Amino acid sequence: MPLRPTTYHVVDGREDVSFLMVDGERTVRVDVPRNLLVDIARTDRRGPDSYLVAFEDHRGRLEQMASAKYDAGHYQRYANSCVIPIRRADWLQHASTEAVNPAAR
Repeated sequence: MPLRPTTYHVVDGREDVSFLMVDGERTVRVDVPRNLLVDIARTDRRGPDSYLVAFEDHRGRLEQMASAKYDAGHYQRYANSCVIPIRRADWLQHASTEAVNPAAR
């Protein structure tokens, strides 16, 4: 079952920016490394302090990536939660898929 976005606020942690998605009754946390968001902000011609703006600009894409990883079973399961890490390799793979198939957006 694909994850659904939520309206929960972003949590800006020391190393990751996290947000929540849901699968039925289960809440799933998605972690995106801050340094990846800084690099995305720079690619978008913004300063490194604009990483939260870059996150919001690309939130839909990050949610799609998280949902795909969840469906494929690529997440960390804990006693009472699941965490999906979005890594640089995920971002690059998604970007290359979009370049080949723009309809994937």
